Amino acid sequence: MLLLGFLLRMTIATTSNGVSFDLPKLRWNLTAEEIVPMTKGLLAKCNSELDRIGTLDKGTFEGVVLPLAELERLVMTELAPCSFLQHVSMDSKVREASVEATKLMDRYQIDKSMREDLLQATQFVAENSAEMAKLDDESKRLIEKMMTGFRRSGMLLGPKERAELKKKRERLAELEVSFANVIAEDRSTVAFTEAELEGCPEDFIKGLSKNEEGRFLATMQYPDVFGILKYAKREETRRRMDEAFNNRAKGNVKLLAEAVALRQQCAQLLGYENHAAFQLEERLAKQPGSVLEFEADLRSKLLPLAQKELQALNEIQQQETTKSTAFRTWNYQYYTRLILERDFAVDAEKIKEYFSLEQVLIEMLRVYETVLGLRFRQLNEPKATWHADVRLYEVTNSADDTLVGHLYLDLFPREGKYTHAANFNLQPGAQLNGGTRQYPATAIVANFSKPGTDKPSLLKHDEVVTMFHELGHAMHDLCGLTRYSRFHGTAVETDFVEAPSQMLENWCWDEETLARLGRHYQRSEESIPRDIVQRMIRAKNLNAGLTNLRQVFFGLFDLKLHSLHASDKPFTAEEIDRIYGDLRKEITLLEQPEGISPSSSFGHLMGGYDAGYYGYLWSQVFSADMFYSRFKKEGLLNAKCGQAYRQEILMPGGSRDGMKSLVSFLGRKPTSDAFMRSLGLTDEHEEL
Repeated sequence: MLLLGFLLRMTIATTSNGVSFDLPKLRWNLTAEEIVPMTKGLLAKCNSELDRIGTLDKGTFEGVVLPLAELERLVMTELAPCSFLQHVSMDSKVREASVEATKLMDRYQIDKSMREDLLQATQFVAENSAEMAKLDDESKRLIEKMMTGFRRSGMLLGPKERAELKKKRERLAELEVSFANVIAEDRSTVAFTEAELEGCPEDFIKGLSKNEEGRFLATMQYPDVFGILKYAKREETRRRMDEAFNNRAKGNVKLLAEAVALRQQCAQLLGYENHAAFQLEERLAKQPGSVLEFEADLRSKLLPLAQKELQALNEIQQQETTKSTAFRTWNYQYYTRLILERDFAVDAEKIKEYFSLEQVLIEMLRVYETVLGLRFRQLNEPKATWHADVRLYEVTNSADDTLVGHLYLDLFPREGKYTHAANFNLQPGAQLNGGTRQYPATAIVANFSKPGTDKPSLLKHDEVVTMFHELGHAMHDLCGLTRYSRFHGTAVETDFVEAPSQMLENWCWDEETLARLGRHYQRSEESIPRDIVQRMIRAKNLNAGLTNLRQVFFGLFDLKLHSLHASDKPFTAEEIDRIYGDLRKEITLLEQPEGISPSSSFGHLMGGYDAGYYGYLWSQVFSADMFYSRFKKEGLLNAKCGQAYRQEILMPGGSRDGMKSLVSFLGRKPTSDAFMRSLGLTDEHEEL
């Protein structure tokens, strides 16, 4: 077998008991001049190996399928820095080179999926009953997925149609990378005078840079955006911030329109009515009708609640301003905060004094240690990361101190960095030749406020929830234990991938957990007061109707774009913006401001969630069921329940159908009862 090791770099770390583990074999000091040649070199060697496999007349599983699986692992591992640096490097040339490398990798994957020789070699194994009888379930699933991939990539089409499909998919890959890059490179700012920022916290204003005229500059990063939308007293200030945020990367919608049209054309070439039908075939929902039924049912249950919530927002707006005009989107965050403070005495600025990032991290990791049987140890290996801010943790099993994997935390904003919060798998877990393992490495990239000269980094409670959520994805990566990299960790169905991390958000609403996480940053002996925690929990479902209708809207907008009929004309960029605005008003009850293009920065639709955004709500049904049916009953820190969760949900990854994992953990098929309970729409004490 071809061994491709020219990217590998090795560093040794030592555990507390003297056992040495290799650090992730990932190199982060790549220059812009190295990235593209390195990518081309590795892919050229991969193609040579593919050529060799394709010449086999009568292949075996060991001779054909295992080498293909090994190539998947090598590309995912050795080219991870080349593709990942576009999200975290401060060097614009490195980011540009990383984007180009990603395009090359996408093109390689498309080319590989459309090779006739590889189809025939794999098909020979798949149709050899004696060969298949020798395989374990995960190996059989690997062949099944490979054959499904060949079919879905167009290998059953004629040569002309196949070439056309390949060309369209190559263009799609370019569009998706370009769309993300435009958002990442956006440098929009809004300038405000100090008077215009009236009401904003003092430390927030101090943290803003100034232009030559002495005005404060707010960027499009979340801490700046929500710092203004939640606290600025002047409506015009909020309106300008909202408009700028929703117009970042304006014009990107043209790329989205082209991508939507190409996806429709590709689906029809493959014999599907539309892209939604093509995508959902491989997901738990199976068909668009199931999603539409789910969204309609949820919308009908949420609408009465949302109408009451909007009425409350209108009333407090009229009390504050004596306005009788329709409630506007840029006022949502501001008046929601006022209701929190008035009705629940929840002051987010006061609360964040109890959630310093350092304290939260320590206690959060302890929760995961207790529940999942893990141990985290921070390493002092600055050369093993891509920036001085990045923390690297070694993760081991608490029972025997054996290695689980490595966790990177990149938590503060900087120029050119990915602007949201996300988890990135950097090195998949897999079984290597000879039975040894490659251990996973995973990264959380977020944008929390940086420590100041007089204060540490303080997190609002919703940021604590975000951190718990992303760590949930990281645990899925770290605890995955599959033979093949294709199935590792979060490589599950798109409408199941969010469920494990959403389930773990529930710990952020537990009194005992919040008491552990929350200690005053100046008075470490002072835990967050119990009455504040109780008010926070009571306020949990404030505007739950409006919030979840917003998710319904996103899911239906996505599905509408990708559910064209064969006779329909493709959407223009202008039509996409209009559809977004019309659906937003119809479903969320809030009218969209004129002259903005939120579609231009809807990264999910160009980042793997196309015809799949519904999965956030869909998987919340599963996450609520897992939490209320097991952890709520058996204990949030119940190690036995945690081990069952690790074994049945996290470890299998995509090596089996997600529904099988759910049924194994729950002991039955999931229902929506717990989800309705989590929103406060049913009795909290009702038995599930």
